[in-house]
Amino acid sequence: MGIETLKNSSNSLIVKNNFYAKSSGSGEFVFIPSGSSLKLVKHTISHMPYYELETYSLFFDFKEDKIDITGSRVINSKQPLKLRSCTSEVIDNKPQTSSFNDPLLWNNVFVQSLEDVIRV
Repeated sequence: MGIETLKNSSNSLIVKNNFYAKSSGSGEFVFIPSGSSLKLVKHTISHMPYYELETYSLFFDFKEDKIDITGSRVINSKQPLKLRSCTSEVIDNKPQTSSFNDPLLWNNVFVQSLEDVIRV
């Protein structure tokens, strides 16, 4: 299993659609409105050849919060990253983690493509 890490200082992502992401400090959901900017601080990519998966951990600064977003996709594919630690679902005024079979996709959340932000 390989791990690639890169620190970025100028990568800002523009949010296309409202969503909730977990704060790395408290674990509570933070509302991130469309039009907001998230600054990518660091990311890691882990390859799991047996399962033919790449897993991504992305670390962002958003206002006073630190946000962690995890995701996965098939190795060497151009399919959108499936985001696992964020949601756009709200039930009874509380964010609900998206079902495993219906996760948020990178290209539905961010204006920039994953490939434009990190070298994949």
